[in-house]
Amino acid sequence: MELLDWVEYNLQTAHQSGQHYILSKQLLDSAHLPALENNLEWTEDLIIDVLKKSKKVRLIGSYDSIVVSLTNTVIKNENDFVAYILERYFKGQARDKDLYRLLAEFKYSQDGQLLYDTSNAIENNTGRIQVDGNMYSLKTNEEDFHLNM
Repeated sequence: MELLDWVEYNLQTAHQSGQHYILSKQLLDSAHLPALENNLEWTEDLIIDVLKKSKKVRLIGSYDSIVVSLTNTVIKNENDFVAYILERYFKGQARDKDLYRLLAEFKYSQDGQLLYDTSNAIENNTGRIQVDGNMYSLKTNEEDFHLNM
């Protein structure tokens, strides 16, 4: 099986269960990856490097470890990913520490802190996310934003 076929299969399987992304580490099943020359083994970094050159997927986060399809209509950028996480795992609202902890688990960023584009969108009130003190939440006045889960 080719790497991109394996990625597509995993994305479709995830989508069927209501998840609009996969993590690069989920692709490390050597039984489904093509053999490499010189007895090299697949690593997460190698998979990410190959996917960066692909025109089939988008990589999200500072580690590029979150994989979404280019045809994904729910997650088109990092801001959408954080909004999706708020909706799916926190019912639209989370304390900053809880959100950062989960984002760090997904390798969105080293400590789960929001990346520049998402922070900038919140600061400029242009994204789907708002912050009040230590609480992040989805805006509810934007045509009732809800994800297809």
